[in-house]
Amino acid sequence: MHTKKDCPNVNYSRESAPFVFWKDTDSVWSIDKELVKNNAPELLDILEEYQKQDEQVENTRYVFTTFHQSFSYEDFVEGIKPVMNDISMDSGLSYQIESGIFKRIAAKAQADPKKAYAILIDEINRGNVASIFGELITLIEPDKRLGKKHEMIATLPYSKERFGVPPNLYIIGTMNTADRSIVALDSALRRRFKFEECFPEPELIVQPEALSVNLQKLLRVINQRITMLINRDHSIGHSYFMDIDKATNPLQALRDVFSRNIVPLLEEYFAGDLARVGMILGERFVQPVNDEDQATLLALENWDIGMETKDVYVLKDVSDLSEEDFASIYKSP
Repeated sequence: MHTKKDCPNVNYSRESAPFVFWKDTDSVWSIDKELVKNNAPELLDILEEYQKQDEQVENTRYVFTTFHQSFSYEDFVEGIKPVMNDISMDSGLSYQIESGIFKRIAAKAQADPKKAYAILIDEINRGNVASIFGELITLIEPDKRLGKKHEMIATLPYSKERFGVPPNLYIIGTMNTADRSIVALDSALRRRFKFEECFPEPELIVQPEALSVNLQKLLRVINQRITMLINRDHSIGHSYFMDIDKATNPLQALRDVFSRNIVPLLEEYFAGDLARVGMILGERFVQPVNDEDQATLLALENWDIGMETKDVYVLKDVSDLSEEDFASIYKSP
């Protein structure tokens, strides 16, 4: 409302004096202190109080985002975004160029070159990274950043600004390689990252005093078997077991982890093949249906055409399992 009338980045119909504010293309606001002093000196006291509070808040030098199917270049770098005006006073909808999350953190990093800044991207392989990064695929290379030997600066498509990536901005992405439904990370982008594998760390699990099941050994054995049957990328994380030591009833907490997390995950890994789930957990968790019961499952009368049948397996109710049952996973038969 109090933005200067000639500001191209604000389109607001309910204008009101004094006009002392300004918004730049990065959506950063500033105030004309001279105008305030002459036209509304009482605002200086408010501004001073605001700045005191702002100084007490630590400057955050990182941002977090998650890639997904709808995440775009316009969200990441810059794009044209709609702006809703006061419908009662205006036509309602206008558009302006808005900086994305990467461009904003890059501007902060460039203005503060002595400190490290970072953008953290979760599920980096879930988005169309080639489309999201655009020309950044070249600009993020270490030797092509601002001030480096092969510095490169691009002209952004919407704002027409010249843009480069500062050397003190780190890009950290995480991804789960077990997500088979997600396409592999774009090879052009993959070459620009250093990769660090993060596997489960059973040693971080705290053993409850009231539980005889060795949780660390339990997880190690399960993951060893998963590695043999699938690959190590499908290893189960230690986070499932991290809070069992804090539970009032550790055994019940372990049952809950298996019934709600471990068993459903294994069923998904093996597409419902309970025989393979049994190869991971053992016969105390998965049992075959005996021959007599299997025979009653099919309407065999007059339908014997020589077709082979498969063995049928069932999951036991995890809520009835004892500590010995869980320990049987890692103990030799």
